[in-house]
Amino acid sequence: RKNPPHQTPSPRSPSQNLHSYPSRSGPPYRIIAHCAMATAVRLVTRQHRPSPSPSPSRSAALRSRRVTHVVLPARWRVLAGDETTTRHKSPLNALPKHEWIIQGVSHTRSPPGRTFTCRSQHVIRSAATAETSSVAAGSGEVKDVVVVGAGPAGSAAAMLLSKEGYNVQVFERRGDPTVESASQARGFGIAVNPRGQHALKQLGISLPSDDCGVKFEGSLRHTNKGTSMTPNSDGVVCVDRGALARHMVVQAQANYPDVNFKFGMTCKAVDISGRMVWFQTAGGDDLCVKYDLLVAADGANSAVREALATAGAISYTREENQRDYKSFLLDQQLWASDPEYHNKMLTWASVDGSVTRMWAVPNPDGTAQGMLTLYKGAFEGLQTREDYVRLLATKFSGVKDNMLQAIAERCAEAPVSGGGTMVKCSRLYSDRVVLVGDAGHSMFPALGQGCNSAIESAAVLVDAIRGSRSIETALEAYSGERLPETAAAADMSAMVLDIDGSAGPVGSFKKAIFAMQILFGMLSSKIAPKIFQPPVLFQVNKVGASYVALRQRMRRE
Repeated sequence: RKNPPHQTPSPRSPSQNLHSYPSRSGPPYRIIAHCAMATAVRLVTRQHRPSPSPSPSRSAALRSRRVTHVVLPARWRVLAGDETTTRHKSPLNALPKHEWIIQGVSHTRSPPGRTFTCRSQHVIRSAATAETSSVAAGSGEVKDVVVVGAGPAGSAAAMLLSKEGYNVQVFERRGDPTVESASQARGFGIAVNPRGQHALKQLGISLPSDDCGVKFEGSLRHTNKGTSMTPNSDGVVCVDRGALARHMVVQAQANYPDVNFKFGMTCKAVDISGRMVWFQTAGGDDLCVKYDLLVAADGANSAVREALATAGAISYTREENQRDYKSFLLDQQLWASDPEYHNKMLTWASVDGSVTRMWAVPNPDGTAQGMLTLYKGAFEGLQTREDYVRLLATKFSGVKDNMLQAIAERCAEAPVSGGGTMVKCSRLYSDRVVLVGDAGHSMFPALGQGCNSAIESAAVLVDAIRGSRSIETALEAYSGERLPETAAAADMSAMVLDIDGSAGPVGSFKKAIFAMQILFGMLSSKIAPKIFQPPVLFQVNKVGASYVALRQRMRRE
C-alpha cells in the first residue's frame, strides 16, 4: 500500500503490520490475505518446478532430494512441517510432514511474535523441486574428507561425517590402538560427563561399556582432617583416554565400514590453496592426499594448525600448565584390598596446601588408573623408589602402606608428562580446513571439560554442515558458535587452576573463600531453587549449558 506522491506517510499503530490492521480485521480481509499469500507463493515457487520433460538422470536426482529451502520475498520465511510442530501450538501441528508452512514475518515496527500463518495445499510437496540447503555429499562440492588424528574428537567427526555420506579417511600418528597393548599407551584418566555422553549417543556409543569406562559412585577425598564423600550426581564416567580412543576406533570399524583408518601417519605439510596434505609413513615414505575438506583433530600440538598459522590464515595463543604428572597403574588385587575403594574415585590433597595432587579411578577390569601431579620440574629431584616413598609419606595422609609402596614403585619407572596446554585460536577454520578438539581449543584439565568439549565440537561441526548450503558458510557458522564457547570453558578452567595453585597465606584465603562460595551456593539453591542457582561448578556438565553464560556467573561469584 503506497502513499500518493509528496504526501507524508500517516503514522501507524504499533500493532499494525504487513497483514493486519485494527480497522480491517474481519473475516473477508482474512480470506483475501490467505488467497493473496497462496497465490504469491505459487508464483514465486514456479521457477523451481522441473521442466516438462526432464532427462531421466535429472528426474532421479529430483526424486532423491528433499526440499529444505525455497527463495521467497523478503520478510517471509519457510519452515518445514516437522520444525513448525515444535514451534507453534496450533491446528497447524496436524500438517503432514511433507507439507510446508509459509509464515509472514511481522513488520519491523510491530511487536515481536505477531505473525500470520496459513496453509496452502499447492505450496510445495515432498517431490522436491528446489535445491537442498545442506551441503550434499558427493555433489561435487564436498566428497572426500580427510581427518588428521584418531583421538576421541577425530573418530567422532569421522563417524558423524560418514553418516552424512562422505568418503572419510583418518590418518593417525600413533600405531593402531586395537593391536597396541595398554602398557604402551600413555595413561591419562578423564571424566566423560553428560555433555560428552550426549554427543557419543549420536554415534550409538554408550558409556560405560564392558571394556571402557566406569560410572563410579562418588569421589572419596582424603585430607589431614579425614575422608569425605562426594556423590557422582551427574553420572560422570571415568575412563582412560587411551581406552576411550581405542573403543571409538573399534566402534567406527565395526559400525562405519566406510571410514578408512591409516595408522603410523605423521602430518608433515598442508597446501591450503591446492587442498593437499602430506604424511610420512612409519617406514619413512611420503604420501600426498587430496581433500575436499580437511578436519584437523591432531591435538594441542597440531601440525595442521601450525601450517595455517605459518600461512597467515589464523593466529593463536598458547599457554602451558606449570605442572607435570606421572601416571601409574594399580593392579586388581591391590585395588580390591580395601572395600572402601570399591567403585569410587580416590583423591588425595597435599597436607601443606601445595599443588601436589594424587588421584586414582577404577577401570572395568578391576584395576585402577592413577596420576601424581607436581610443580613443573619437581620430578627431576625424584630418582629412586625411596624418593617417592618419602614424598608420598610427607605430602599425603590416608595412603595405606601397601598402596604407597606400589605407587612409589610405579612412579619411579614412569615418564614425566606435561600437565596440559591452553590454546586459543583467532578462528577455527580457513578455506576448507577446520580445527576440532584440542587442535583448536585445548584447555587445562581443572574442570574436566577438554575431551567433552572436543567431542561436542565434532557434533556441532557436522550439524553446521548438515544445515548449510555451502561448506564455507558451514565452517563459518561452526567457528562462530564454538569459538566463544570453548574460549569461555578454557577461561573457567584457568580460573579454577589459579585458585587451586595458589600457595601461602593468600592461596589459603582464596581457597577458603572459594569453598565458602560453593557451600553458600549449594545451600541457597536447595532452600530457594527458584531464586538461587547452584554454583557454576555444578552446572558445567549439563547438556546445553552455555560456557559463556557460566563464565560470566563465575566471574561474578
